[in-house]
Amino acid sequence: MGAPARVLPSLLLGLLLASSPGAPGANPGLVARITDQGLQYVAKEGLVALQRELHRITLPDFTGDFKIKHVGRGHYEFHSLHIHSCELLSSALTPLPGQGLSLSISDASIRVQGDWKVRKSFLRLHGSFDVHIKGMTISVNLVLGSESSGRPTVTTSSCSTHIRDVEVDMSGNLGWLLSLFHNQIESRLREILESKVCEIIQKSVTSDLQPYLQTLPVTTEIDRLAGIDYSLMEAPRAAAQMLDVMLKAEIFNREHRTPVAFLAPVMSLPEEHTRMVYFAISDYVFNTASLVYHEAGVQLQICRLFPEILGG
Repeated sequence: MGAPARVLPSLLLGLLLASSPGAPGANPGLVARITDQGLQYVAKEGLVALQRELHRITLPDFTGDFKIKHVGRGHYEFHSLHIHSCELLSSALTPLPGQGLSLSISDASIRVQGDWKVRKSFLRLHGSFDVHIKGMTISVNLVLGSESSGRPTVTTSSCSTHIRDVEVDMSGNLGWLLSLFHNQIESRLREILESKVCEIIQKSVTSDLQPYLQTLPVTTEIDRLAGIDYSLMEAPRAAAQMLDVMLKAEIFNREHRTPVAFLAPVMSLPEEHTRMVYFAISDYVFNTASLVYHEAGVQLQICRLFPEILGG
């Protein structure tokens, strides 16, 4: 997985477990509920990854013309732009009911450095500059789903970036002249950064994260006899203060898998949010396990079953 793909996987991989979806109307054998507290923990981890990726943004050169009274016309160029420092102070990952997740980052700051050149007739002048972007906010909405194979899907439904303030500090000969039209410079840098941030996030989701999710295994083995199908029964359900992930959690014989003659019962979790994650395990899981081991004439060891189901 490429570097940009690490921006959002840290926000999602802990939430999206996958395989083949169950039949319409079927119930899950295992429900994992991630609360606001759990999502905020994931958001903090993702903030570190995003901050690292922003340092890798390539900023384009930009040029323009100017006209100043008593000075005349001239041409300026800003080049060798690079992000010197980046600080993302706070983030929030919240459920987006009926869709998925909403990621918001606020009070971010970026410092950009580079060089400038001015040409007027035969006059050539140059210097360096330092730009401080303050009060940047980023908002991204992610739609979570599941495909026919049961693996999870994720798409970006919207992304927006807003910069509150841009300060430009010029140095070198004629730096005072460039300060006369700093509004043009600030406007251009604002436009570039606002588009680049969303560009790297959307690329991460479309070109890196989603293809990576398609490589996730759909089953795993418990032992030489049995395996577990941990498929998504449907798209993760986002509601206020929680995200529920419904997993099939069916134990099957690895040598000859046959359809199970009974269905999982309906399950429900208590409306509590004090913990990061809650799990509800149906007796369907143990019944399918008992069936597999009974038919093979082997005694079921529950102590071995729990770690496999919960990913331990």
